[in-house]
Amino acid sequence: MSKRFKESELVSIGFAFDEGDESTITDNFVEDQGREPNKKDWDIINKDIRKVEMNILKWFKNTFEGASDEGHDNMDRFVGSVLINPDKNYDILLQNHNDYHDERHGGTTVYCDTETFSDNERVLTAGCSDFVSCLYPQFSFYEVPTEYFEARGI
Repeated sequence: MSKRFKESELVSIGFAFDEGDESTITDNFVEDQGREPNKKDWDIINKDIRKVEMNILKWFKNTFEGASDEGHDNMDRFVGSVLINPDKNYDILLQNHNDYHDERHGGTTVYCDTETFSDNERVLTAGCSDFVSCLYPQFSFYEVPTEYFEARGI
């Protein structure tokens, strides 16, 4: 029998945001701009990355029950956690997922790219330069309770 969550029961899950590796960003820049990025371009791209990270945190705080920034992990991904009300917020993960993988910590990892957040992509890139299109952003949500997916037949 699957666990039924109480409305007042919040679940903390982890997130990681990866903007793409340097090689991918460079390739996208060359494709968009027709030249290699110089130091000034990289300064703008790095500023855009920081802006996107702050926009993500703001969007998470407005969308879920809470969010916190935990900095960057050893793979330089922007990481943190979000508080989710399972009866209210999980459908956001379901409509925005690319794939599910049962993995560590007894939970499910949900992989998303920002294209699956279509309407929200403008929110995530607000205030950025045109170079933001060179990023290859992806989300991972970790430790999503497996019971949630089982209860929905996924």
